[in-house]
Amino acid sequence: LNEALSTEVCVMCLVLILYLVKVPAKLALGLYIHSPVIYGDAWHNLADMVQSALVVGAIFFRRIPNFLVSLVLAAGLIYAACDIGVSSWGGILQNFPAVRDYIPAVCYVAAPETLIFGVEYLGLLIGVLVVCILFSVVVGWWQHKIGSRLGNSNIVLNGKETLGDAAIEFAILVGVLGEYAFNIPWFEYPLGLAIAAILMHSGVETLLDQYKCWDRK
Repeated sequence: LNEALSTEVCVMCLVLILYLVKVPAKLALGLYIHSPVIYGDAWHNLADMVQSALVVGAIFFRRIPNFLVSLVLAAGLIYAACDIGVSSWGGILQNFPAVRDYIPAVCYVAAPETLIFGVEYLGLLIGVLVVCILFSVVVGWWQHKIGSRLGNSNIVLNGKETLGDAAIEFAILVGVLGEYAFNIPWFEYPLGLAIAAILMHSGVETLLDQYKCWDRK
């Protein structure tokens, strides 16, 4: 089994299976409790899944350029950042209407649906997030290890992204625990802005790195 999972194709198929589980779970949970952070991260994972599929394609069809893989990743990160950021900003304006007095009207956005908050959902939230974190860490570490051993930069990059998923999922978990521990459901929204900023930074950084590669060529 170890030998089979050490091939480029098998390790990337493992990643695709991971996303096929995580994306529907996060989408369903995020929409169910009206959490912009969780369903926004699901769209981010969907872009990761497309990027992973391109990495698999590049293994079989060498004509798929590396820059396309990076561009898909960057686009997914930036889209998810915008989605989470706008919804979270709307939630802040909804919970703190006084903020409107200090910002121009152009910065107003529609409020998201009211977050469903209750201890009956806590076990489900923790269960989904903890499973996602554990699998992201294990799969991301394995990708990075195999990609480095085989000299495949696309797999290494994808592995770093999978490990980044785990970091974001951990941040969401900490935020959820904070919400319930201190009974502050609005904490979802500043947390969302912070995660959106991280995703945007990663997306822009990926674009800049790709531009530097083009410039060197």
